Amino acid sequence: ITPKMTALLVVLAAALVGLACASEIALGDPVAPLVVPLDMHNVRLEPTSLFGVIQQRNLEYLLALDNSRLTCLYTSAANLTGTFDHPTCDPYPHPQYWGHYLGHYLSASAQMFASTSNTSVLLKSAEIVKILAGAQDAWTRSGQPGYLFPYSIVAFINLENPPGNCKPVCVPWYVYHKMMAGLLDQYLLAGNALGLDMVIQMAAWAKSNVESVLRRGGQTLWQEVLDTEWGGMNEVLYNLYGVTGNPDHLQTARYFNHWSWSAPLAAGVDDLTNQHANTHIPEITGEARGYELTGNRTQQAIAVNFFSILNTTRTFATGGSNDYEHWGAPFRLGDQLNSQTEESCTQYNMLKVATHLFQWTADSSWFDYYERALLNGLIGNQNRQDPSMTSFIYMLPLGPGSRKDWGISDDGFPCCWGTLAETFSKLTDNIYFQSPDSTEFYVNQYVSSTVYWPERQLKFTQSAGFPVSTTSTATIKVQSTAPPVGANNSAWTMKIRVPFWAYSGNNVITVNGAAQPYATPGKYYDITRTWADGDVVEFYFPLSLRAEQLKDDRPEFQSYHAIMYGPVLLAGITSTAGLAYDPANVEATVTRTSTTDLLFSADDACNTTIVMQPLFSIMQETYTVYFTPEALKPDVPYSPSGSTFSALSTNIRTTGGAGLVDNQGAENIRSGDPDQTNSVSIFELIQDNTHTVAGLDFSYQYVSGYGPAGKHVGTNFSVWIVDVCTGKGSLVYSSPELTDYPYDVCTNCYSPPVPVSIAGLNIPVKTLSAVKFIFQDNDRNIQMPLPIKFTLHWN
Repeated sequence: ITPKMTALLVVLAAALVGLACASEIALGDPVAPLVVPLDMHNVRLEPTSLFGVIQQRNLEYLLALDNSRLTCLYTSAANLTGTFDHPTCDPYPHPQYWGHYLGHYLSASAQMFASTSNTSVLLKSAEIVKILAGAQDAWTRSGQPGYLFPYSIVAFINLENPPGNCKPVCVPWYVYHKMMAGLLDQYLLAGNALGLDMVIQMAAWAKSNVESVLRRGGQTLWQEVLDTEWGGMNEVLYNLYGVTGNPDHLQTARYFNHWSWSAPLAAGVDDLTNQHANTHIPEITGEARGYELTGNRTQQAIAVNFFSILNTTRTFATGGSNDYEHWGAPFRLGDQLNSQTEESCTQYNMLKVATHLFQWTADSSWFDYYERALLNGLIGNQNRQDPSMTSFIYMLPLGPGSRKDWGISDDGFPCCWGTLAETFSKLTDNIYFQSPDSTEFYVNQYVSSTVYWPERQLKFTQSAGFPVSTTSTATIKVQSTAPPVGANNSAWTMKIRVPFWAYSGNNVITVNGAAQPYATPGKYYDITRTWADGDVVEFYFPLSLRAEQLKDDRPEFQSYHAIMYGPVLLAGITSTAGLAYDPANVEATVTRTSTTDLLFSADDACNTTIVMQPLFSIMQETYTVYFTPEALKPDVPYSPSGSTFSALSTNIRTTGGAGLVDNQGAENIRSGDPDQTNSVSIFELIQDNTHTVAGLDFSYQYVSGYGPAGKHVGTNFSVWIVDVCTGKGSLVYSSPELTDYPYDVCTNCYSPPVPVSIAGLNIPVKTLSAVKFIFQDNDRNIQMPLPIKFTLHWN
């Protein structure tokens, strides 16, 4: 019997015992945290700081959305504004699972109120809650007490009667969770008592529904239901139990125990390969919350082992971890350097997991991770350049020659629009923590802000030079808001995080100008004293350049590195992965060129000096983040009979929305989404000093996507031979419009092979060149199966 099977059997036995004793829940002792965050209501960002600017932009975005359009699917499903099929309101454009976004919106607006005290966002969200209460009442009158959903109960019936179907929404529990979480946040952060009453009713409906499935099909059926993405239903129910103490809420949270997936993790077994990342990370957050409320050590082990496995084997330099929304095999990130890496939702959820683990341990390393993941994986996912509308990105591309594929934030509303709206509403969260007995005050992030510590009646003002300043990380001024009597006059400890990257040996901390002993990186620096009004702490942890190796243990990827400046990932404004640098001494070849901005220069493989800057500051530029010091060299030598090579999943580079997908077990190039222009380059490099390209032969197949109703203009593509350094090239082929063989009729019924033979060319390739496809997706897109074989003919 394998370790994985052993773990599965152990947890299965525990689950069955728990179900047998459902009426007599054994409550363990809650786990007291070692640290707790200071309330967001007491933290304010400096408006001109990077975080302050992002927060303000997000506030304007939240206020700009229309309440009637936001709630339309919910009210029409409840027959309050027409019917679902014929609404009298005008819903925002949405994919099938759009109803989740309104839950995110309620969370984001509650977080924004807590972070700003803005009454407009408070009143706007309160109106939405009132509208939704009417929809919930309508469902109750129709025989579904407590139900609140943007579709009929048929969505759950289809899910819970396998094989079922994906109509009218594929992930009903996922959507249900977002609304429950949003209403609970409205109560916890915005004081909306109606929100609490509504989420309690939703919990009762959830309990009744789950128990009906268990009576009908037991754990076999229920585990099959949980194989479909269900968000953090366990987390929100545990959080609700934390508010109400109602054992029904605890029992329902425990029903969402996906042991058929999580059992291996309890035993420390890596079972993440090919799993959908954002299905499972919220489950882990729920396991962590369950441990905190009940002391369940199995749940603790699942959360700890999950984070350890993922962070050790599958994380990029950004702290992110997935490709095409899925985890690959351990130490195989070289296969994932493309345009579809790191879904924004997953980064948001990983920060929640890290926060739980920090509160259990008070170990500064969790906030070394948090800092990395927030700065590099989320802060740059809001486009602040367009004055008319905020844009977001769903994926954060990490392949060579990438561009961020921006989508406007009031259209489509995919899941990441919701998690990014939340992220940018709660930037005040987790900057400061305290010990439960108020004897320790933790500074975890270097962000210009003010914070009020009510237990000590103290106010702190942090002025952060990080990460730009070359003289100061931050200055913190202490201000008393009450006479220094009682506890306010006793000694306490300020604990400043000294990050792992502060290894230069030049760390400096002063208190009222007096130098303190050296601050060792990777731990907290403690300053214990009886503090006085006006005390000032200043600290400087110099940032250094270094190379971080890509987590891929195969020889061909051993030379690939990300260039880091402290915790900041630098992107090179270049389309190639070649860079002149020494991994052991990056500062010898990468040079900072400004003291007022984070700008650097280096020489790429084309012997061109390029600009390097933080990935979070990239907006429209073409960039690369993983580099190799190895020189680029040709892969396709001259042959008098013709030179052959193939487009494979391992040698293509995608930009924009193009990428690789699996179609019935076959790897395909996907051209992107409708109305996009994207490219795919085949990095089999061509170079010859004496011969020119005379012709190109290849053959392709395709299956076409389907566009909006009544819109049928298909994709066309062109093929170019381009200089990989300059991007300039020669057009060699233009396809006809491709509309036949639609995916909705048959997912893998490809067209017959379409042969292409181009002659009469005279294209010089004295510099490194490559074949490049440029796809123009109109109303439709296409997929093309790999491999695609090419033959070059020479003059």
